[in-house]
Amino acid sequence: MQQVMKQPATPRGLAAGRGSGQGTAAVSGGQEHSITPGVALEVWKRSRWCTIAKLVTALPLGETALAMPYRHRQTVNHVSIPPVVLRYARERGARRWLVRLDTEGVCYTLPLADVERLGWLKPSDGQPEWFVPLGRFRPIAWQDWEYVEAVVRLLPEQPAARQLPLW
Repeated sequence: MQQVMKQPATPRGLAAGRGSGQGTAAVSGGQEHSITPGVALEVWKRSRWCTIAKLVTALPLGETALAMPYRHRQTVNHVSIPPVVLRYARERGARRWLVRLDTEGVCYTLPLADVERLGWLKPSDGQPEWFVPLGRFRPIAWQDWEYVEAVVRLLPEQPAARQLPLW
């Protein structure tokens, strides 16, 4: 389940960036899906809303991507993403996950189709997350994206409801 909120994002953590995020991305069926403007994706963690990633047009790549910048952090050996964020990005035409290590000036990419094959699902703060070693990503030329002001808050996915027998 998702809760969509159009509100200004504060430039903190992963929500910091520049510009207004514009572009389109191809989705299955050959349709075009606009991602103007890009959005910051938040989930409920550690008793507060946390910005996990952004759904943006990566430049110079020119395609919709699930973008995750890391700033002022110790060495990153693996990265993680909640299933609800992964699903949301795929449904909006993203085909790759970008991890940008700003302090080191390097950028990596992984096709979203490979996350379940290369990673493992385990709980993080009581919710499942896909963890993928950074070594499974491949280096890519530096990618940038516009500043994002809109925020989408994603609630944890719930198991499908089922009818219980009456007797």
